[in-house]
Amino acid sequence: MRISEFEFDEKSIGKVKEEMKALDSTYVINETDDNSDDYLEFLFVGKHNGAEMLFDAALYTLQLHHESELYDEAEKQAMKRFPEYRDLVNKGIEIREGVLPAKLEEEIGIFITETMLDLEEEESVKVKEHMELDEELEARVGIDVCLNVDKVTPAVVEKFISDFNSGQLRLDPTLYSFESDESDD
Repeated sequence: MRISEFEFDEKSIGKVKEEMKALDSTYVINETDDNSDDYLEFLFVGKHNGAEMLFDAALYTLQLHHESELYDEAEKQAMKRFPEYRDLVNKGIEIREGVLPAKLEEEIGIFITETMLDLEEEESVKVKEHMELDEELEARVGIDVCLNVDKVTPAVVEKFISDFNSGQLRLDPTLYSFESDESDD
């Protein structure tokens, strides 16, 4: 199922339940290019404020979140050092090939990479498990969940849904830092 092609309305829960029954699953995967071993988008049915509700979920690993936070911090430092870069980012202009002079683009890329490595080595960026709800979506509740797991597997998703729906979900408040795995590159 591609959620981008799915119309959310009062009948959405029934449609998702039918698909889950056909798949013999407690969730339906949103077929998106973003899905990976570290990240998965899916729909499931649960309770919210006492009513049955459709949840539009994104579940990702703590390590992926850490990498994202490292990049964000390195980008902030790059914006301080390179005013041309900052101006483009602040205007919402996508930084792609040809937007900046090639030499400057390369210099910024190297700076960001080196800054990320320094931040990682110093363990300056720490992250913890978290969950955020977005109640502003039409006919569903958005839910972002970050868990300290190696991979987002069907078993991880099933356990999350079970724990969430039973009120047993407990997020680890411990702050973690990770080292990048060079073999993944």
